[in-house]
Amino acid sequence: MLTFSHSIKHMRIITLVAAAIFLLAISCKDEKKQSAAPQGGRQQGPMTVVGYIVKTGSVSEPVQLPGSLLPMEETQIQAEVSGRVVSHSINEGTYVSKGALLVKLFDGDLQAQLKKLQVQLQIAEKTEERNKELLKISGISQQDYDLSFLQVSNIREVQFFIILMLHYGRLRCLLRLVLLFQWLRKIILLMN
Repeated sequence: MLTFSHSIKHMRIITLVAAAIFLLAISCKDEKKQSAAPQGGRQQGPMTVVGYIVKTGSVSEPVQLPGSLLPMEETQIQAEVSGRVVSHSINEGTYVSKGALLVKLFDGDLQAQLKKLQVQLQIAEKTEERNKELLKISGISQQDYDLSFLQVSNIREVQFFIILMLHYGRLRCLLRLVLLFQWLRKIILLMN
């Protein structure tokens, strides 16, 4: 199998052989043809040849070109939830401790949904308890009990999701720092 360095060596050998054959063909002309050449042409004697020796190597010259650099990766920053900012209780230049609330979004609709789910969960839990007792005395089928149990589980999952969304609506400080108002304004703009 030929590698790149082998193919370069073969190319050099082929080039040298071709050059040698060409020079041999030129030098072996008939004397009749040379004597028949007009006298006004090239002068008789050795021919002048210019040659260059080419070697491989690295070039280290600084090059300055106009242009702009583009990153290979981009990161888009965006808020996890959108909403209307209802409060930010921190002033510019104040020290902020870790965990302090910086910005709060409107969450009245989520609070109402959470209260509604709490009432639905209480009712569903009572229904599930009743169905459990009925299942013990074979008053209902296992399938009916499983449906009431599933309803309780579904309400708890939705409740968990609403609580999670309520936490997304609050921006808390992760480090102790001095808050600059311009920085807070950029965060508020990102959240809207």
